[in-house]
Amino acid sequence: TELLSKLRFRSDLWKDYQANLQIRGESPEGKFRFRSVLVSRLPDLFRLEAYTIWGQTAGVLIANREDSRLWIPSEKVVYVAHDAQNLVKHFLGVPIPMEVFGYSLAASVPPDQLAKWEINRNSSGWSADLRLPRRGLHFAWRFLSQPAALQAINVSSWRSDYRIQYEPAVNLNYASTPEKILFLSADWQMEVEISQMKATEGQPALFELPSPSDVR
Repeated sequence: TELLSKLRFRSDLWKDYQANLQIRGESPEGKFRFRSVLVSRLPDLFRLEAYTIWGQTAGVLIANREDSRLWIPSEKVVYVAHDAQNLVKHFLGVPIPMEVFGYSLAASVPPDQLAKWEINRNSSGWSADLRLPRRGLHFAWRFLSQPAALQAINVSSWRSDYRIQYEPAVNLNYASTPEKILFLSADWQMEVEISQMKATEGQPALFELPSPSDVR
């Protein structure tokens, strides 16, 4: 009961947030490294802007439930997909749904999923499992007990199986935020360092992609 109460409160607090990220990784598409800012309105609105080492915009990803767009200014091109996961998979080789990415950065859980959890006690804390057959997803959360903290999430899907690991584990009190998150798969890996994270309501205009006249 205490665990679920903390998670509900945390999900409510971190529904809207902005985070400064340093992302690096390696996949079949190659190595990648970039600094970025994510503005998120969970569960389905995201703006991820990546920057070059000179501080110029390298790309802007806008994601929602209807369609997703990736604008690359240097190419004067906008790529469009129904699901943002397809864009991330194509360019980075990392098949992570944006909703999973957004909630994992906030170390929170979609509140509508908590009622469906199967929770078990173990030697170090708790484990919780959830299957979403229609989406082909299985989640397994791992929590420490003293104090209550999120340690890792194992995700299985038809696209990829991977582990989301927090270093260190994230205390579930409302003010704690992750420092470093590892996304680990047999085929790819990604490390996300969070330098700043704050709860803030992003303006609707942030989730609209600019439409310069010279892009295709």
